[in-house]
Amino acid sequence: MRTRWLPWTGLLALFALPTSTPAQAPAPPTLVVRLRSLDTLFESGKLLAAAVGKEQVLTQLEDFLKSKIGPKGLEGIDLKRPLGLYAQVGKELTDLKAVLLVPVANEKAFLDMLAGLNFKAEKDANGLYTVKQNLLPVEVVFRFAHHYAYITALNPEAVAPGALIEPGKLFPAKQTSALSLTLRLDQVPAMAKEIIAQHLLAEVAKLETKEKGVSDAQHVVKTALMRELSKQLLAVVRDGVELHADVDVHRKTNALTADVTLTAKPNSALARTLEKLGKGKSLFTGLMRDDAAMNGLVHYSLPEKLKDALGALVSEATKKALAETTDPAKQKQVVRLLEALAPTFKAGEIDLGFSLRGPGVGDRYTLVAGLKLQDADKVAATLRDLVQDLPEGDRAKVKLDVEKVGGTTIHALDVGKGLDAKAKGLFGDGPAYLAFRADAVFLALGADGLTALKEAVAAPAAAGAPLRLEMSLGRLAAALAANEGQAKEARRLLKQGDDGRFRISLEGGPRMRLRLHVGLSVLRLLSRFNELAVEKK
Repeated sequence: MRTRWLPWTGLLALFALPTSTPAQAPAPPTLVVRLRSLDTLFESGKLLAAAVGKEQVLTQLEDFLKSKIGPKGLEGIDLKRPLGLYAQVGKELTDLKAVLLVPVANEKAFLDMLAGLNFKAEKDANGLYTVKQNLLPVEVVFRFAHHYAYITALNPEAVAPGALIEPGKLFPAKQTSALSLTLRLDQVPAMAKEIIAQHLLAEVAKLETKEKGVSDAQHVVKTALMRELSKQLLAVVRDGVELHADVDVHRKTNALTADVTLTAKPNSALARTLEKLGKGKSLFTGLMRDDAAMNGLVHYSLPEKLKDALGALVSEATKKALAETTDPAKQKQVVRLLEALAPTFKAGEIDLGFSLRGPGVGDRYTLVAGLKLQDADKVAATLRDLVQDLPEGDRAKVKLDVEKVGGTTIHALDVGKGLDAKAKGLFGDGPAYLAFRADAVFLALGADGLTALKEAVAAPAAAGAPLRLEMSLGRLAAALAANEGQAKEARRLLKQGDDGRFRISLEGGPRMRLRLHVGLSVLRLLSRFNELAVEKK
C-alpha cells in the first residue's frame, strides 16, 4: 500500500552531516547504503513478521500510517526503484556530508505529499527546496535531479548541482539483495582510524587486570586472546580496503541470508592473513553431511604468543592433575599421556570437526568427530599400554582391534553405563568407537557409529572454510526440545519438508567472506518454542 512509508523519509535525513567544503565535483562515496525498493522492504517485513507470527503488527502499522498520511499516500514516490544513502568523508573528520536519495515518480505529487504532512517545501532561485517542519531540530533541504530527490540536512552544498552523484553510479543495474552496504575503509581519515585504534587498545588494557579466582595461566591465555583479536581488528581498520554486505529475505528459498566480504591492501599483513585462511586444508571436511542435524568444523593455526600462552595453561593443568593424583602409578600414566600429546600442543594447530546425524529409528542419533594430532601413532601406543594398566573391570570395557579400515585399527569402548538417561535416549547404549590414524583421532557414538567412523577415517583432507557451523532445528528436535510440545512442533516442521536450517561459514583467500543462512522456519520454530515455554509457566 503506497501510504505506508512517507514519515520515514524525513527521519532518514538525519544521516546527513554538515561540512565546510565548498561545492565541487563529487568524490567517490565512502559509504553507500542501497535498498532495492520500498516495495522490497515491505515485502521482506511481511515475510519476517509472518515467520514469527506477528503479521498483525504490520497491519496495525499500515492502518496507523494511513490515518496520518491520507488517501493519496506515497503518490509522489516510486516504490519500485532503488532508494539509498551515500556519505563522503574528506581528509578531516569535520569534512563529512551525506545525502539520501528518494526515487520520485512525479515532482508535483511529491511536493503535494509533503504539504499534506505539513512539510511545506519552499524553492529558491537555484532550484533548492527548504522544508519547513517541526519534526527535526535541523533544516532539511533537497533538490530534484535524475528522477530522485536528493535530501540532506544543514548542508546545502552536499546537494549542489555539481556535487550530486548520479543514481547509475550508486545502484547496480540489477541489485539482487534487498539491502546492501559498501564501506570504503581506505577512505576513512587517518585520524579516525587512530581514534578507533586507541579505543581498542584501551579496552584491551582494561582486561589485563587479573580477576579473582582466575589462575595465572588462564589470565595469560585470556589476555593473549584479546590482544590477538584487537590486533586483527586493528589490521582491518588500517589495512582494509572495502567492506561489503548484502542482506536478503528470499521468498523462494524461505530464508534470511547475509553475505559479508572484506578486501585488504595488497601485500599487507591483513592480506597475508586472508590468503592463509583460504589455503588451509582440514582433515575433517569429509565429515560434513548436508542432511546432518549438526555439522561443525574449525581449522586455525594459532599465533606464536597465543600458542605459548596455551602451552603454559597445559603445563598448569598438568601440575594440577599430578598434585590431585596421589597414586604414583596413575601419576606415571598422566605424565606418559601428556608427553605423547606434547607435540600436538606445541604445534598450535586447531583442526577439528564433528557431524551429528539423524534422527533415525526411535529418534536416535549418530555422532562422529575428529581431532588432528601430531604423532598420533605414539598417542595410540601410549593409550594401548595404559589400557593394560587399568583394573580388570575397566579393562573389560575396552575391546582393542575390533575392526580395521585401511591401515587404521578401530577399538570399541563400552560407555553405556557412563551415559545419563538423556544421552542414552539420543545415542542408545551401544559402544563408542575410537580410531587413531597417523594424523588424527576419531570418535563415533550411536546406532551407525562404526559405519560413520570408517567413512571418516577414509575421507581425505580437503580445502574448505576454516570455520563452519550448520544445524537443523527440525532434526535436532529430540535433542533440543525442553518438552513434548516443542518436540511435536519441530517434528511437524520436518514432516512438511523443511528441516529448519541454520548455516554460518567463514572463508579466506583474496578476500574474507562471512556467510549466514537462516531459514525463516527457524525463526518461526524459535518463536513457537518461546510461546510453548510461556504457556507451560
